[in-house]
Amino acid sequence: MNIPYRVSEGPLHLLIDGTGIKVVGEGEWNARKHGGPKRRVWRKIHIGIDKKTLEIRAAEFTTSNVGDAPMLPELLGQVPPDQEIATVTGDGAFDTRKCHDAIAARGAAAIIPPRKNAKPWKPDTPGAVARNEILRTSQRFGRAIWRRWSGYHRRSRVETKMHCVKLLGQRLTARDFDRQVAEFQVRVAVLNGFTALGIPVTEAIGQVRPTKGEGRPSPDLCNRADPIHQMPGLNSYALSIKHCRRIEEAFVWAKTVGGMAQTVYRGIERVRSRFILTMATNNLARLPRLLAA
Repeated sequence: MNIPYRVSEGPLHLLIDGTGIKVVGEGEWNARKHGGPKRRVWRKIHIGIDKKTLEIRAAEFTTSNVGDAPMLPELLGQVPPDQEIATVTGDGAFDTRKCHDAIAARGAAAIIPPRKNAKPWKPDTPGAVARNEILRTSQRFGRAIWRRWSGYHRRSRVETKMHCVKLLGQRLTARDFDRQVAEFQVRVAVLNGFTALGIPVTEAIGQVRPTKGEGRPSPDLCNRADPIHQMPGLNSYALSIKHCRRIEEAFVWAKTVGGMAQTVYRGIERVRSRFILTMATNNLARLPRLLAA
């Protein structure tokens, strides 16, 4: 499938995904036209986008019985041989030998999470060796750390592109398979044309640092020596986060310790009295700590 695109500078970081799209084909068209039996018809679309330009670089259109993994070598084959591929990112459905071997054959690094019951493969190919390294890293440090370290979260961009494909229509209108392929090609060309006109650029202006020993964000959002800390409204925002945390702590205490997660009383007055008594008990429990401060 020939796709118009812009060539990005440097190696290509390819993000791959596949999804199904509904078809108004022979089944539903006949049911609407002649009142016959209604059956659902689906097609599978597989795309690979450039992480930098967000344009579709590879696309395949298949029937619903074709999985995602067998189409990865086909998508890589649409990238010119002289184009250097740095990484190929996909979900766990691409965790197969053929996929890893195809990625290794292009000299790229695979960013594919192993499946939950994954076992080490026999290291007889470069793809199997690279996959075993991913499995060993995720088992030693955890899947969350591996995803953060490898940049796996960037795969959400190709899911967003899939959503854009369906924004042009939740279903295909052509009934013939070849015309359905042409309709999908038109969608890809239109999306690449829209993307070439301009995409939003997001820049980070601050960093949320977790407090020591906790996973919650710290009220001190950034270093006071940084110029960003002097932005208007930042100190008040940090103070509001601190106050919100104090309010949430009181409600959490009332539900967990005070037993207010589910009341056994009937009537608004009885529930109100129980709530006031619970919050008063919370104040008494916090009183020694407040006096010590």
